[in-house]
Amino acid sequence: MKKEYEVDFQSKDFRKMLIPVNEIPNKGNFIANTVLDKFPEFHQPIHNLNKNKIIKWIACVYDKESPFVIKFDDLNERKFAALEWCDLDIRNASKNNQKLLKIILKNRNKAVNKMIVSYVRAHNNSKYALCKGLEKQYYDELEMIQNGGVKRGVNIYNTQKRLESAMTDLLSGDRNTELEAELHASITFENLRRLRPEGIAQLLMEGEDPISEEEIYESK
Repeated sequence: MKKEYEVDFQSKDFRKMLIPVNEIPNKGNFIANTVLDKFPEFHQPIHNLNKNKIIKWIACVYDKESPFVIKFDDLNERKFAALEWCDLDIRNASKNNQKLLKIILKNRNKAVNKMIVSYVRAHNNSKYALCKGLEKQYYDELEMIQNGGVKRGVNIYNTQKRLESAMTDLLSGDRNTELEAELHASITFENLRRLRPEGIAQLLMEGEDPISEEEIYESK
């Protein structure tokens, strides 16, 4: 069947991406050799679908350096073009897989959404840290308002807009509510983890500085 989206990308077009998607095999475990290995989401199977192809699709759609992101401003076109390039063409799939792919395209597959969030976090950790800092600031301002305290310069509406903008940028323009909810959940979990002794201990074991990401935010 003739391809609907004609793309002619070269190897150099993928060079700046977090992972070399043009070199990922359709079979076998390549995760161990990448930064994605530390995220448990990428070690979970995807029901009835080729996980390597799904990871390639995620990278093509959400990596800022992806030639698909550069070429396709329209998010839906980008998603379908990447699907076709990753050999997940929905037109050639079985009826069952067509249904599964449509769910993924609409960001209604929780396992895939978790992988997307972990991918953009690994790809743009400074932007992820900014989102965490803005969310913390938002809730601090909200608590202050609820307690009747008013502080000069506090604008919770502006903080909310900055957070929304940072999240949209992190997700390469995808404003799907279910995907944003997954990102919110990840950010909230990370913020809470840095307040707990066991969370701080785990971060240190992982080689991370528990306060470094707040320092990134404070410097913005």
